[in-house]
Formats: sequence, structure tokens, C-alpha cells
Amino acid sequence: MNSRPRIFLVTATVIAGAVIAAQDCLAEPATASRAEQPAALLDQHRAVASAGKVTADKYPDADTVLVAEHVRCEYQADGSFMTLDDEYVKVLTEAGRKEGVKNFTYNIFYGGLEILEVEVIKEDGSVVRHDAKSISKEQVDCTQMESNIYDPNDKVLVAAVPNVEIGDTIRFFVKHWESKPRMQGCYSDWSMLEATMPIKNVTYEYLAPKDHPLKSKALLSEVRGTVTASEQIEGDKIRYTWTGRDVPQVFPENGMPEVSTCCQRLLVSTVADWKDISRWYYNLCKSHLQKSTPAIQAKTKELTATATTEREKIAAIFKFVSQEIRYMGITTEKSAPGYEPHDVNITFDNRYGVCRDKAALLATMLSEAGIPAFPVIIMVGAKLDPEVPSASFNHAITAARTQDGKYLLMDSTNENTADLMPQYLYDRSYLVATPEGEPLMTSPISPVEDNMCLVNTEVKLADNGSATGTTVVDLTGINDVTCRGTLAEAKPDAIRRSFEGSVKSMLPGATITHFKLQPEDMHDSTRNLRITIGWSAPNILVSGDDVAQLELPFVGCDFGIVMKIIGESLQLDERRFPLQLDLTCGTREDLTINLPPTLAQPLSLPQYENTEHRDFSLTQTVSAETGLLKAAIDIRLKSPTVKPADYLILKQAMAKLQTNVRQQPVFFRHSTGPAPRLAAAPGPTPAPATA
Repeated sequence: MNSRPRIFLVTATVIAGAVIAAQDCLAEPATASRAEQPAALLDQHRAVASAGKVTADKYPDADTVLVAEHVRCEYQADGSFMTLDDEYVKVLTEAGRKEGVKNFTYNIFYGGLEILEVEVIKEDGSVVRHDAKSISKEQVDCTQMESNIYDPNDKVLVAAVPNVEIGDTIRFFVKHWESKPRMQGCYSDWSMLEATMPIKNVTYEYLAPKDHPLKSKALLSEVRGTVTASEQIEGDKIRYTWTGRDVPQVFPENGMPEVSTCCQRLLVSTVADWKDISRWYYNLCKSHLQKSTPAIQAKTKELTATATTEREKIAAIFKFVSQEIRYMGITTEKSAPGYEPHDVNITFDNRYGVCRDKAALLATMLSEAGIPAFPVIIMVGAKLDPEVPSASFNHAITAARTQDGKYLLMDSTNENTADLMPQYLYDRSYLVATPEGEPLMTSPISPVEDNMCLVNTEVKLADNGSATGTTVVDLTGINDVTCRGTLAEAKPDAIRRSFEGSVKSMLPGATITHFKLQPEDMHDSTRNLRITIGWSAPNILVSGDDVAQLELPFVGCDFGIVMKIIGESLQLDERRFPLQLDLTCGTREDLTINLPPTLAQPLSLPQYENTEHRDFSLTQTVSAETGLLKAAIDIRLKSPTVKPADYLILKQAMAKLQTNVRQQPVFFRHSTGPAPRLAAAPGPTPAPATA
């Protein structure tokens, strides 16, 4: 199963390079044009003086410090723009020397990028100037090839500054422009005002036409007291300025979202409402959706001939587009590459297309079947900030408006599954493109119940403490996908040895008496994986005098992925940023033990301390009756994101679970005759509602 996203467009305005500038280092405002060498934005003497105060002693945790940067962008009413970026970065460690290598990405269809100046200021104040063309090389950006995407217009300019030494200050002066707006009449930008290196000073400046101001502006995840803003009218222009000073560095945490999505950041846009973006994309696609043909209509009728319900029609058409229309990720369009789909009849006749082509064809065929459907643009990756609208989406799918008025999302680029939506598209920002316009929405979270590892273990315990058992493991959702991918590449003997090792890790000395894996064909995705293991263990009963302690043989808890995910996520004592897991999943094992006649009523049962939370739950239960003991472990991650405050609750819940596991039931043991009647054993502690 190919679960990689089909990326089809890039963010409208990406400022290459680091993101620091200095108000106290600014020169007088200077104008710039494509035809002339622009004037520097920063006074070098002030920048060098500021860099002289940056030392490893003052910044002991930093490899580099962004001493000063000024970013100035002037945009036009149609959305075209030109940006200048002047920055000084000081190198403090051996690792920081890597700052001498930078990658600048851009798209030559829409605009371009030029490195204007590259300089290295030595600690003694001498300046080494480099010819930008001699130290840089342009090449096609192939970073999306793993997702089967190739756009020859996407370029990356790699600049490598030679002989960078510790103590050097590196200056890059870069010009970036887009002369062809991606969305006509729209300018939007995103800028970092906090980074993984300390920021001494930073200024972002926007020059806007007076009659086309920034309608949406937001400073998010604000680090209090580090940023000031101003706005002033200068003739027929508006100058917007944000200045940051002495912003501490960010220390990345394992499992955190992208730094750019959760640290201090500035978003601006000339668009006030997400519905404007929705209407724009609908109008961009409209003429292409209307290119239906008799062949498309006939095929739609054929596919839905035996369908009796709306869902059956959707499933039949979706299967055709996903499996019969081959995904082709080469972008060769000449009008609006990355955005505009081909006419649906071209995609239908060619039997191939990129994601936006397949999304458009699916929408048209669903509409031909009487089901209103629309193209959707969706962000594969971190959710977008709703405060500021932009066309910052990177994938296209389809939405059907069902009879209940709700949208049913589907991604036809995945050719090897009957699922309408792959796991990587859950909990993502998306826009349905409609004539009336739709707000920004978030795709549903995959219910944890759809991603479970369900284990049922039945055990027969002998008088001597030996046990025989059968464990049946049913895998659904992400558990199935993860395990299937591993098993499909392994040999049968290796698979059996792997599961035998897992059983022995839980029950020392155990042996496998029976093993069965279904389906035999790991590529048969119509059936969920089922693993059946027969086993025997020499002794799970610890006896002494007239009592015996029973070690509960939970065999299948580790077969699911949830414990691995939790274990890898709890390395920190506390968190500043959310824990981003990107999935929901869980494991439940139900254990039934048939007790021998020599074990009477329990003297004591474990008193478990359980955790029930809206985003996760970790619970364990146990009960006993004559001749029978039942127990269960249930562990669930119900949300793909855990907030920092809730992270501590999750750590505490995991500690409670470890304590629970160490508790075992204790029985009165007798050799013959009926068991004496004892006081009723206490039952399990009810699960407290922690949150």
C-alpha cells in the first residue's frame, strides 16, 4: 500500500534563508528594482559591531546566532511581489559551520531567485567576498520524487560558502520575486520570528498599495515582549513593520509539530475570508469539470448500474478512478502548473493524471451519477492557522455532498486500497471548492476503534502451574497496515520465530505449539490480519504453603503499535510543545483463565489505578468466580495530538499501568476437598476520570 502524499503545489510566498533582522541595524529605506542592484538593507558596520558581542559564553547552547536580518517585501495589487532578504549569521561551533551551505527553493514559472551578495566577515573585521555564481549551483528540486512528483519548474539553488571558520559572520543578500501570481489578486506570506538559534534582531517589512492593504494579520504563539509592530501610510503606499529583539532559541522536542507551526510566527494576507480561496479554486477548475463527454457519462452509468444506494455509487466510481486512472506525477502544464487540472475528458481518455486531475474527474463522474461533488485542496502536513487565509495547500482530493448535507472526503490517488481516505489525510486542513465558498475545515480524526489490535487469550491452568493457551490477534486500521508491511517482506520461518520470541518475552520458557497467519496472501487487503498462536508455559503459578500467586499471561499486548508509540514519546519530564503522534491506535487484550480445582476463591485481587482521559486511556481490570478468572488490558490513543499539560497526565498514566502490571491475584490453595469459604475478595478499582 502506497501511503505517500501526492503533493501538487507549493506555498505562495516562501522566503529563502534564515529569518532574522535588526531595526537598530537598518540603513535608510531604499528602493529596489529587477533591473538594478538593490541597496543593502542593513548597515554592515552596525551588524558587525553587533556580531562582536555574540560569543559562545553568552550563547552556550547555540551553534549559530542570527545577528541581524531585514526582510522587505513590496507586493502589487495583482499579488506579484519582490522580496529582499539581508542577513548576518555568526558561527559559534563546529556544527554551526554548516550555516555556510544554504538551499534556496523557487519556481521559475512564477518567478525567480538571485543571490546578490555573499560575504564572510572574519573576527578581525576583514571581509571576504564571494562570487555568488561561482559558489552556487541550480538544479531541479527532486525532494518530491519519493511521492512520484516531478516538476521541472521547481528549482533549488545550493550555495556553499568555502572556508567558513568558527567566529565568522556570514552574510547572504538575496532577491526573490514572483511576477506571475499563483492566485490572482492575492498576496500572502508566513515568517518565523523564533528559531532554533537565538535571534538578536529581526525586521519584516511589507510595502503595500494603499488600495490593496493587508486584510489579515496575526502574530501567533507570541513570545511576550519580543516583537513590536507599526503601520504607517506613505503616499500611495502602506508600510507594515514587525520587529523582534532578543528572542531566545527554540529547543526542539521529540514528537513536536514542525517548528514553523508552533513557534512565534507572523502571517499576513490580502485575503480576509477563506471562502474567497474556496471560490477562487472552484472558478479555476470549473471549465475543466464541465468537459464531460458521452464516454464519461456511459462509463458512469455502467459503474452504477447495479448500485442501490448512494454509498454504493460512490464506491463504484471511486474504485474506477483510483485504480483505472493511473497516477502520473509529472507536471508539464503551461498555464498554471501545480494548481489547474486538465479537462476531465483528457484525463479520462489518457487514463492517467496528477492528483488534481484525478480529483476533478472523480468530481465530474460523481456529479453525472447525481451526487454533487467538488474538488478539494488539502494540506498534507501540519494544520494551517485559521486566522490568516492563504492558498497554502499541497494536495488535491474530492468531496461528495451526501444526502445528509455533509461532505464525504475521498483521495483517488491511492491505487491499492478500497478506503476512501488514507491515514495521512486525517486531521488535516482542507477547503472544498464551491461556487458559494466554504470555510477552512479539518478532516475527521480516524476513530481509535478503527485502529485496534484486538487480542483474545484463553488459558487452561493445570494443578502443577503449567498452562496451555491460545491467543488470537485481530489487527485493524493502522495496526494492520504496519504489521502487514513488515510481514509481506519476511519469510514464514522468520515470522514464526518473531512471534515465538514475543511470547517468550512475556512467558519465559514458553513454546509455540501452533501458529497460523491469515490471509496467506499479505497483499490481500480485503481481509484484516489475524494471527493465531497456540502456546504452552511450564509454570505461571508461584506457590508457597497454602497460597499461590498467579502471573497473568498477557501475551498479545505488544503485538499492537500503541505501546511502542507511547514508549518512544515519554522521554521528557515536561513539554512546551504538543506531542504530535499523527494517528490514533489502541490495543485490548481479554484474558480468560480456566482455574484448576485446587485454587479456591481469591484471597486478594489487584487494586488497579486506571486513567480515563478524552485523548487517551490506560485501564486494567480483573475479576474472579469459581473456576474462572477474567482480566483485560485496554490502552488507547484517542487523539493524534496530546497537549503539553495532558502530556504529564499521560506519563502518570503509564507509570500507573506499570504498577498495575506488577500486581497479581493471590489464591488460597488446597490439595483436596472443597475450598473453605473466605471473605469476598475486593474487586478492581473503578477507573477514575482523570480528565
